[in-house]
Amino acid sequence: MKKLLVILSALFLVGAVAVAQDANAPRNHQGKGLKHAEHIERARAEKVGFITERLNLTPDEAQVFWPVYNEYEKEMMAAGLAVRQTRKALRPAKDEAEPSEKELRARIEDYLKALKEEAEVKAKYNSQFLKVLPALKVAKLYLAEESFQNKMLREMYNRQAEHHGQKANRPNGGKKGPRPGKDKPAEPTPVPNPEI
Repeated sequence: MKKLLVILSALFLVGAVAVAQDANAPRNHQGKGLKHAEHIERARAEKVGFITERLNLTPDEAQVFWPVYNEYEKEMMAAGLAVRQTRKALRPAKDEAEPSEKELRARIEDYLKALKEEAEVKAKYNSQFLKVLPALKVAKLYLAEESFQNKMLREMYNRQAEHHGQKANRPNGGKKGPRPGKDKPAEPTPVPNPEI
């Protein structure tokens, strides 16, 4: 589940960056880019409403908060992308030879540097948030972001479950979801008789 969460977060963030960069780019003849852009816009609008409601922002607070948050989100997307790329580099690609000790040490340093830069972005914007909102609302912001991300993941899981003919909110096969080729329930493990 943790791996799925990381992948989904990456896809959501990368998709948002791509849409932001290619907002005026021509779409392919099938219109897939437009559908993706609409989905991202809808999710963004839902997130704005969700955070506004959770923080109970006044109109004056919203007016000064959202420009700061939008910049924060852009920088966090870039920082998060750097973290994911450097983390991915820790595992050699299938066609890549095993990296040398020196190369692995350099990759580890790159990864730690990316994590540090991400933390610096958070710290920088935390101080800016505290200039425009009371601490209670800043704390609620961080909780609201996590709640929204979890909400989006649940919705995506439910859509996938419905697509595969499963009941929503009920994973088949435990925490990791359904296992391919395992349509029938597992038979119970026999318990040995201690008297034999």
